[in-house]
Amino acid sequence: MNLNEKILSRLKQSELWTNKTRESGSTIQGLTCPACGSIGAGWCYTSGPMSINCNRLNQCGARTKTLELFNIRQNIEKDFAPIKGDPKRPARMFLESRGLKTSLKGLKYYYQQNVRKTGSGAVMFPVAKNKKTGKTVANGRLLNPPQGEGKTHNSGSTSGHYWQHPGLEYDPYKTTYIVEGIIDALSLIELGHQAIAVLASGQDPAKLDLSFFKKLTLAFDADPAGSKATKKWKKHFPEAAAIMPDPGGDWNDLLCSGPLEQVRERFQQNLDRYHVNAELALAESAREYAEIFADFHSRPPGLFEHDGCTFFAWIKKRGDDNNLVVERCGRFTLKVISYLKDTSNEDQQYFYQLQITPKGGRPVKVIASGRNFATLPGMKEFFLTRAKVSYEGAASSAVALATRITSAKQAPEVLRMTHTGLDVKSGWYVFKDFGVDTTGKVHRPDKRGLYKLNFREWA
Repeated sequence: MNLNEKILSRLKQSELWTNKTRESGSTIQGLTCPACGSIGAGWCYTSGPMSINCNRLNQCGARTKTLELFNIRQNIEKDFAPIKGDPKRPARMFLESRGLKTSLKGLKYYYQQNVRKTGSGAVMFPVAKNKKTGKTVANGRLLNPPQGEGKTHNSGSTSGHYWQHPGLEYDPYKTTYIVEGIIDALSLIELGHQAIAVLASGQDPAKLDLSFFKKLTLAFDADPAGSKATKKWKKHFPEAAAIMPDPGGDWNDLLCSGPLEQVRERFQQNLDRYHVNAELALAESAREYAEIFADFHSRPPGLFEHDGCTFFAWIKKRGDDNNLVVERCGRFTLKVISYLKDTSNEDQQYFYQLQITPKGGRPVKVIASGRNFATLPGMKEFFLTRAKVSYEGAASSAVALATRITSAKQAPEVLRMTHTGLDVKSGWYVFKDFGVDTTGKVHRPDKRGLYKLNFREWA
């Protein structure tokens, strides 16, 4: 059974497959959305069912990864263990689970067991030879890193080295994309492009000899580390172009979002937007950011983050003139971790678990109630007393921030348990450091401290 067959088998056996489910051409329609629970709203591709997508775009629109949903990637070393004639089997299946097929031709990699004594193996890619020792320098990715462990693994120092596909003949005059990780590079190669990986966002561009490549495009991840890397590499290679994926995703997420030909077309169609994403990351000021965004999207960005601070931009009308106004809301950024539903009484109130990161400071995790965001004075008091930051925005930006907090699609809804032990509704035994499901399997909480009870409920 290959990977797609395993996913389809698990899907058909799950509660997501209903009497409304049917195969229609290249897709499977009528699935239950695992994110919102809407029956019939979910669908996936038959040939590559890597995600279940919700048709309710305004209400949900979630894209739930099936490999994580059914714990297939977590068990990939068990389900596809190495065998005598195929010692690289777990590593190959991991790469295939990332949507990589044609890019595996001529690729050099190997499987390494129990990396750093974590219990997780890794797919490792040879990068270079150490000039002093003659040993192979390799960079790789843990297949299933446990909580608290980084996903990257190096064998030898990768400083001053970059990776390029050993099975491809690179054209020096063709656009070559520079990314951080090898999986992202392989994803762009799968889409038909040239790419190399510099192996770490902190890699010093001055230490790499890239003189062979005459047409460079920076393509780092859309996160703070990627933005920092883009600025650093742009200073060293001012003639290089720059793109970034959409916020919250990377090039492998794009690759796995649909059939290969459709994704290739979408990449070309969205290339202008990817260039703008990079321009936003390179913006020197919040005003420049807002102007770049407004010029491309024909609307102000509303709430946005820049240089570790949160800003709000809107259009102020003065007669026939439309003026773009940018105000700082505070020297912090905010992320919604989860929604906590208190089921201990009939009110069943919602609480909000937030991560607030002061500019230049450490993240602070806090729990807020609706009362904290109902009024501007309440919001100002909350930030001062709970996170030691000042909310500087006006009423309009406070409303926008409250809306963002209450509508974060990726944040799970969590049942707030009032006791440890048996949860009657789910049948789980839940304790602080471990939980036991209905089959007797022991689970550890994830990095957020949560247990996944079923497709839609967390505790």
